[in-house]
This record gives sequence, structure tokens and C-alpha cells, in this order.
Amino acid sequence: MSTPVLLPPSDSFIPDAVADVAIVPSNPCLSCPQNPYASGNGHLSHPPEAGSPPGWWSWTQKQSRETNQALTEKVAALEAENRALKQQLYGRKSERSKTGNTVGAVPTEAGPPRSKGQQPGRKSSGRTLHSTLPATLETHDLPPDQKCCPECRKPFAAYGSPETSEILEVCVRAYRRVIRRPRYRKTCSCSGVPSPVLAPPAPRLVPRGKLGVSVWVGVTVDKFAFHRPTARLLSDWRLLGFPLSQGTVTDGLRRLAPFFKPLYQAVVSRSRTASLSQSDETRYLVFEAAGNKANSKWWLWILLTSDAIVYVVDPTRSATVPLAHFSGRSGILVVDRYSSYKAMARKIPGMVLAFCWAHVRRDFLAALTKRPDQQAWSSSWLDSIGTLYRLAQDPKDREENHGPIRDHLALMRARAEKERNDVSLPAECRKPAASLLAHWDGLTVFVDHPEVPLDNNASERGLRGPVIGRKNFWGFGKQWSAELSVLLYTLFATWTLHGLNLRTVLSDYLSVCARRGAAPDDLRPWLPWEMSKDRKEDLSRPAPDKANSG
Repeated sequence: MSTPVLLPPSDSFIPDAVADVAIVPSNPCLSCPQNPYASGNGHLSHPPEAGSPPGWWSWTQKQSRETNQALTEKVAALEAENRALKQQLYGRKSERSKTGNTVGAVPTEAGPPRSKGQQPGRKSSGRTLHSTLPATLETHDLPPDQKCCPECRKPFAAYGSPETSEILEVCVRAYRRVIRRPRYRKTCSCSGVPSPVLAPPAPRLVPRGKLGVSVWVGVTVDKFAFHRPTARLLSDWRLLGFPLSQGTVTDGLRRLAPFFKPLYQAVVSRSRTASLSQSDETRYLVFEAAGNKANSKWWLWILLTSDAIVYVVDPTRSATVPLAHFSGRSGILVVDRYSSYKAMARKIPGMVLAFCWAHVRRDFLAALTKRPDQQAWSSSWLDSIGTLYRLAQDPKDREENHGPIRDHLALMRARAEKERNDVSLPAECRKPAASLLAHWDGLTVFVDHPEVPLDNNASERGLRGPVIGRKNFWGFGKQWSAELSVLLYTLFATWTLHGLNLRTVLSDYLSVCARRGAAPDDLRPWLPWEMSKDRKEDLSRPAPDKANSG
């Protein structure tokens, strides 16, 4: 038996150059359109003879190389997509570098790890003072048999002032307010005087309900400010000896919604007067069927200004929400590059979109994830964006560094124009440059308007809390509960923006609502831009403990 001949791999088997000789296999396919010698491809339908026509093997070699190149590029694209998806699922969400350098930069020699806590050379903030807390006095004295000398039993004499120290404690307790209303009967025969006569009933937010204002403040702040499921709060209260039914709380929250709507509308009206706004949106879950909507995915929008923060929940992510809010007014809106904002701006004359540089930076980080071999290229772009942030960190810097900012932007644009059509760069690297140039006008609005920030990070931070809530209690079962959430998100965020204590201001507002049985007609005492300085200071302090005030 003859020994089989092992052929080398196909790439090395194909020579770099093949003589232009007409050599064909013994049984060529004469009907395949890929065969240049098939009928209809400019040649005779019979196998070529030696020397005529030339170039068959050269053509085959060229086709093989082109196919191999296409497959190589496809594999590289799939690997890049795989890396990007793994980063989304398992990668770090923070854009901060662990070493303090720009993310994606060439690593430098690391020094000793920094210790946690107060850093050497930095001024300490000092201890937090708690002198405003109520105090209970405890005297820890020696037992009588220890107040004398253990040798001669002669008693000790008092010496100086007592040693004093403090221990901080938290005492959360529920209590019952037993309401007694003395009844009186008339002792005369006058007509038109009712009998018996007694004082008006105690104010209640929910008619005939047993839960007071403090309970509703605790429930709403815990869920809509700290984004904790109501079931966890009720479990905690049950451990404190205060069991409550989930159904009672849920029904009460539904009844509270009308109290907050007028305040919400007042904040929305204030927001619409601003000349500079920010906006963003995130996925929201509402599990009640709404019209023709086939799934539970809704959208939570944030509309942020310098003194008001508005949230809106909507079944769609279309331009409907920003159009409804900004219609009839002009101004500057800081956003990401989502198409709904572009569609909205085309329909509102005078509306200018300022795009976010943080999203541009993420484009280059995403390109680095897909193409790790382009680390130096990506790092240089990240350094360039970092330089821009250092030059234009705040409005004062943007005014003082106007010239250097323009020069630096000109260099960035020239480089992007060069790289956009540079075929030597991978497609994943050319795409960020093309996007940068496509949004250039919006990215440079801050140059002529120093009050405009470089990014919409503030609106993204405003969505962080609701996103935590979405993960903790997985959305809302009813549409009314989703609408209640945006009412309270709006009020809590706006009050917090002005430094007000949420429990204090909410207790004050709901107490008035309970006395009136409806929202007050004059809302100015709870709108921060209408408050006096003294009232702001009062509402920024913790509410007094009514249980211990007598």
C-alpha cells in the first residue's frame, strides 16, 4: 500500500504568485456562475486548452483570498460583538478607573494602595454634633457597699462634678392617639340648636381611616425616597409590634394621590419657564394592560431644571412626552443622542439640543471593548476628552478658558475628520469619529453658552433612585400606582434640591390636607421658590417628635 501524502494547510498551500497558465481540473463545472470559463461568462463552454485562455488559477486564488478576508472580518466583528455583550452583562458599570487614571489608558506603575478613611494632609470634617437631639438623663452610681474604703470602711466624699459621656440611641415606636370628645346637651328649649354638641372630629387623611399622618409620611418616604418595597417596611414595623395589612396601606396610597396632583402641576408649570433644561428616560414596568400595549414596558422621563425636577411616566418612548412639556417655548435642552429629542427639536422653533460629551466618551470605551488591540488609539481620545473636561469643568472655567477650549475642539474635530475615512482603522474605530462629527453642533453649544454643562449626568443621577426602586419592587401592578410614583418622585426630588427635610415638609403639607379634607388652594407655602428664608430654615430641620412632646 502506498503512503498517503499529507497536504499543508490551505493558506500556506496557495502560493503568493501563480504563473498565468491555463490549467483546469479534469472535470470543471461549466454551468457555475463563479466559473469564469462557464458558458455566458465571456468564454467558450468547453474546457480551455493549454495556453488559452490564461488566468484560471490566478482568478481562483483571488477568489479564495477574498473569501478568506471576508470570513476573517466577520469573525472579528462577531468577537467584538461578543466582548461588548459580555461587558454589558458582567462588566463593571462604573466608568471610574480603579487606579485613578482615565479608563482605557495605558496602565502606569502602581504605587502602594491608598488606605480607607481620612487621608493624610486633608482637613478633617470633625465629629458630627448631635446636640439638637432630645436627651434623657441616666445616673450610673456605685452600689452603697462600694462608696467606702475597702480597708477601713470610711465613706467616700463627693469630689468635683460627675464624669459625663453620651451614647446615641434610636427609639422607633408606634402609639395610639385616643381621641376623646366630651359631649354636651342643651339645657334650654331653643330651637335650631343641635344636641348633643361636641368638638369636630380629629382630622384624617382617609375618611374613617385609623392611620395618621406620620404613618403615611413613613410609608411614602420609605418607598418613593428610599425606594424600598412597602412589604419590607411593614415587616420591620411588625417586629416593632405594629402590624399593618398590605391591603390597607395600598388602598390608602390610592386615596392619597389627589392630594399631591395640584403640587405636581405647580412644579411642572415652574419647570416649563426655564430656559435651560436636561432630560433623560429609562425603562419602567407597569403590569396593568393599557389600551393596545402588548407588554409591561413603560418609560420614566425626567425633566430637570435649576430649581425643579419633573418625572413623567408614559407607555411609549416617542417624542410625545418632550413635545408636550416643551411645546410653545424655546431654550436649550441637554440630552443624549436619542432620536425622539431630535424629532421634538425639529417641531419646536428655537429649541436647541446640547448633546452629552459623556456619551461620546462611552463610544470610545465601547470601541476599546470591541477592539482591545486599539488601546493606544482609544486612550489618546479619552485623554483628549479628559482635557476638555478639565478646561470646561464649570461655567467660570468655560468663560475664562474660552480660547483654549476653542483651540482644543478644533484639534479634536480635525482628527475626527481624518479618522472618519481612514480605511486603515477598523470600522469599530471609525464609527465614533463619524458620530462625533454628526453631532458636533450640539456638542459645542457650551462654547457660546457657558451655563450649559458638558453632559447630562445630572439627569442620569436623577433616574438612579427610581431605577433602584424598579429593581427592588419590580415595577408597579396598577397604572394609578405608577402615576402616584411620579407625583412623589417629583415632589421629593424638588424639595431635596432645595435642601428641605422630606419628613418635615410632607408632614406639614399632609396635616393641612387632613384638616381640609382636600389639597389647599394656596400652594405657595410648599413651593420652594415661593418660600421665605425663615420658612425654608424651619422646613429644613427635623420635624418635632409629637409622641414625646406631651
